[in-house]
Amino acid sequence: MKGLLIKDFINLRQQLKIYIIIIILWFFISLWNGQPGFFSGIMVMFAVMIPMTAVAYDDSCGWNVFAVTSPLSRKKIILSKYLIMLISIVVSAVIACAGSMVLGESLEESIFLSAVLFPFGIIMGAVLMPVIFKFGVEKGRFAFIAVVAAAIAVISFVGPKLPDLFGEGAFFNAVISMSRWSWLAFLTGFMAVLGCISFFLSVRIYGKKEF
Repeated sequence: MKGLLIKDFINLRQQLKIYIIIIILWFFISLWNGQPGFFSGIMVMFAVMIPMTAVAYDDSCGWNVFAVTSPLSRKKIILSKYLIMLISIVVSAVIACAGSMVLGESLEESIFLSAVLFPFGIIMGAVLMPVIFKFGVEKGRFAFIAVVAAAIAVISFVGPKLPDLFGEGAFFNAVISMSRWSWLAFLTGFMAVLGCISFFLSVRIYGKKEF
């Protein structure tokens, strides 16, 4: 497993340099417009793109043909990609927290933004990874754009209309009155369940592929 992770990070070295330059650029853009949340959102997108890039490198160099003939199990190959995703999101969350504080947010607010970034990134990755293993990276990129667009659409258009859709009943009022940390706990639980389903689905898809 350690060897698989080292292999991926070596392959990603050049791409990571480009990501770092772009992240620095977006940091200064966020500093200019005074939107720390904007910087955090960019970080989660880059974190999800890193495992996609790792899979793309494997496909382009024919790594999978070699890997499936080696003693490595297909489950370990998939697990390495999910670990890359997890590491990327953790690092991105730490950078987002530090960046938010530099941009003027309080420590508590910065920690909360980073805490939201982590499960949201895992949920995005959990949706995309089975698509990538099933249909390839190119279609996975389109799925990535679709997921981001859908999330923005739901937040922008559905969110303000929730009271009209569900009324002002006791259940809806109770949900709305939940603290943001309660929402984060719910989001984390949902992330854990979806992440497990996504992993086993990817293992099943990859196990049936012929190279």
